[in-house]
Amino acid sequence: MKILIVEDYEPSIDKLGAILTKAGHKVISAKNGSDGLDKYRKDVYDVVFMDWTLPDMDGNRLASDMRDTDTMRQRNSYLIMTTGRNKKHDMLEAMEAGIDDFMLKPYDKAVVISRLTIAKQIMDARDDKTAGIPDIMDIFEKEHELVSRVTGIMEMTFNMLDESRPIPEKLLTWCTSSAFLLDFQVHERKEDFYIERFIERAKEEHGKTSELFSRSSMAQIMKEHEIIKKLLINMQKTIKDRNSDGEFDILKLKKFIGQYVELIRLHKAREDDIFFPFTMRYLNPDDIKYLEDEFLKIDEKVGIEKIDARIKTLGHLEDVLKIDV
Repeated sequence: MKILIVEDYEPSIDKLGAILTKAGHKVISAKNGSDGLDKYRKDVYDVVFMDWTLPDMDGNRLASDMRDTDTMRQRNSYLIMTTGRNKKHDMLEAMEAGIDDFMLKPYDKAVVISRLTIAKQIMDARDDKTAGIPDIMDIFEKEHELVSRVTGIMEMTFNMLDESRPIPEKLLTWCTSSAFLLDFQVHERKEDFYIERFIERAKEEHGKTSELFSRSSMAQIMKEHEIIKKLLINMQKTIKDRNSDGEFDILKLKKFIGQYVELIRLHKAREDDIFFPFTMRYLNPDDIKYLEDEFLKIDEKVGIEKIDARIKTLGHLEDVLKIDV
């Protein structure tokens, strides 16, 4: 493969270059971001190793500019960020800029070769025009759509509460119980299985360095799952709890609904834009088959007829409330 190294520290260039050259790859180097971007625009590279901190720009800026170049010529190189950082927010920013993978310094031969193996597999899959989106992504997309639709009805009830309009208690109960079933009991449990399988594969490929983008980078997703569950439980509890006049605390319910609606949209965007594109590359056909089987077990445990009934009622409510989907 043809590989570009963008790094300002000469010993690091020499060490990484030696590993790559001995492995049979053609290596070009640049000592700052501007030079690296210029070389990238003038030639085609399979893989780019770039340092996070460069003399004239950071790696995120360089990655973003390289992705702009990719858009114009309709060809993507595989971008690997080399760094000593491992903070979740740093990684999310880098992935948003277009980074495909991360590698800790100092360079280790086995880790470098492991990263290149993954890069080759992904690039081959990109070039295979017959390779479509795995069925498992279709499952998640459909469930995200269902959760978004339930959230739409919940948002409407939130607006009605905010306007002090009377709301049938059955609608409130249906919204909270349906969100709990379709979002937490079904969708998020499937995502937990997915995360565990990704972590297993990442550890197999990268050993201890997989910690850079395994538990640490999944922490926010998993934390949000817990927050979503608590908000749904709190909503249900608020509706059931009554004061001496037989009324529930509307202000408290409004607070929980507002927090839930906002979080669901941020959570969905993070998963669709960053989480799934980054993690899916590590799963093989056997993993997909395993996950599909486990997902079916989850549906059967909850009750497929019960899920279908909720979806049918969801469509009816959208018609009655005149919600566009």
